[in-house]
Amino acid sequence: MNRTPQQRCRGRRCLVRRVVFILRCRSSTGRVQPLRYGVHTLGGDDMGDEPKNPDDWSENFGETNMDAYEDELVVPLFGPWAERLLDIVEVTTGQAVIDVACGPGTVARLEAVRVGNAGDVVACDFSAEMLAIARSKPPVDGALIEYRLCPADALDARTDGFDLLTCQQGYQFFPDRPAALVEMRRVLHPGGEVAIAVWAEFEEMGPWPALAKAIAITFGVDVADAFRSGPWGLSDGDVIAGEVRAAGFDEVSVRREVVPIELDDVAHLVRTLGAAPIWSEITALTKGEFEQFLDEVDAASATWQDSHGAIHGETISNIITAAN
Repeated sequence: MNRTPQQRCRGRRCLVRRVVFILRCRSSTGRVQPLRYGVHTLGGDDMGDEPKNPDDWSENFGETNMDAYEDELVVPLFGPWAERLLDIVEVTTGQAVIDVACGPGTVARLEAVRVGNAGDVVACDFSAEMLAIARSKPPVDGALIEYRLCPADALDARTDGFDLLTCQQGYQFFPDRPAALVEMRRVLHPGGEVAIAVWAEFEEMGPWPALAKAIAITFGVDVADAFRSGPWGLSDGDVIAGEVRAAGFDEVSVRREVVPIELDDVAHLVRTLGAAPIWSEITALTKGEFEQFLDEVDAASATWQDSHGAIHGETISNIITAAN
């Protein structure tokens, strides 16, 4: 049930204070995260260098805003999807598993629990910052995870060494996907399994199309289009399956899976942008412009909000599995 106009009005009045406080202070490392409005800096001396290319998501994975990725996206989104991915491939005790584009270790940590102490888990990522977050987490009750810094097209892993290779929401960012698939085949045992998860169409991604609408109003259509094309830029599962098949994998299949999502409120939805290239533009807004942007997000996402302001929706991903 949506909120009443009175509830929405009260929510908008306090939204700015809540978002500013949380954006400044919430961090998995405990650091104060500065929030800058134009020339004003709150909570820090400087925001650091701007991203190399504001339209390129992959170039921003080494920025300090990866704390936002961990804090705001892993628990409500990537964690449940990791569970679903591993349910599909039926990870079992004692397997040797490698997770490519492991990020903060979301999938690898669950794999370590499922394969147990008798198993073997290697997790690879090209971002040293992401691996630092992964390594900073307490050990799980299962296999010891070995984190390695390497790109997907040059995996630092033994040949014919793994029963299963997983890749959750990283494949769409690989600059050379055919080369990455060659590497995947190299490290898998003959008969080993690969499982790749890539988001489906953007318009099927719960509240994020509403967020794109607000971005278009505030920053323009071009910026909104760049946001839409980011993680959702390779949404055709059949195209991915064709690439996997062309690399020499057998028994290639595609399935569309649905996982529900719940975010605390509109502030939480806005904070998910902390890991996106558009964050540099958001932090360049004046305070008044930022308040207006929050109003636009609140209005655009109204149909996704319940009577308490929490945001509910469904997310859809293509899961491609194949045998080596």
